[in-house]
Amino acid sequence: MNLTKNVADQRVQVRLVDGTGAPVTGMVAANILGGVFTVIKADGTTVDISVSGTTWFEIHTTKAPGLYQAKLTAAAVNTSGVISVAVQPAAAAFVGTVVTGWVGSNPVWDEPRRVTDGTTIAGTFGEFFRTLRQVVCGRTKLNETTGTITVYKEDNATVHQQQGLRDANGNLAGLSAVERLAAP
Repeated sequence: MNLTKNVADQRVQVRLVDGTGAPVTGMVAANILGGVFTVIKADGTTVDISVSGTTWFEIHTTKAPGLYQAKLTAAAVNTSGVISVAVQPAAAAFVGTVVTGWVGSNPVWDEPRRVTDGTTIAGTFGEFFRTLRQVVCGRTKLNETTGTITVYKEDNATVHQQQGLRDANGNLAGLSAVERLAAP
C-alpha cells in the first residue's frame, strides 16, 4: 500500500481471518482490542484511531468476506517512510493482523502542473520521465546529412530537442554514429 503524506481519509485494506484462515465478517469496535486500530509510523510513534462507522468499513460479507477498510487521519500519515496498521482482537474473534506499506509524496503524480495545458513543469521528475518516454517511444528522426537526431514532442511535429551524432573519428555522422552529443 502506498499512501500520500499529510492527506487524511486514505483507506487501508485489512483482511481478518480466524485461526483456521477462514474470513471473519461482522467485526465492529467491540470485537477489536480497545475499540481502536493502531498506526505505527516510520519514526516509531503510534496513532490509535477509534473504530466507528466513519473509520472502519466492512467491504461486503459475501463478495469480499473478511475484507475491511480502515480510514486514516492526516496525523497517521504525517511521517514519510514505512507505515504499519495493526488490528488486534478483543477476544478470539479473529487473528491479529498487521498491514505494512509506505507513506511519501509521489514526485511523478503529485508534482505541480500548469493549469492551462496540464503539461509537466520543467525541472521536475515528471518532466524527466515525459522526456525519457518520448525519446524511447516517441517519434525521432535521424538526419544523415547533418549528423543529427531530432526528438519530437507528443504531437509528433514540434521539435523537443536535437542532438549531434559523431562517428568514431569525432566527425558529424548519420548511420555510422557511435556517439551522441549532449543536448544544448
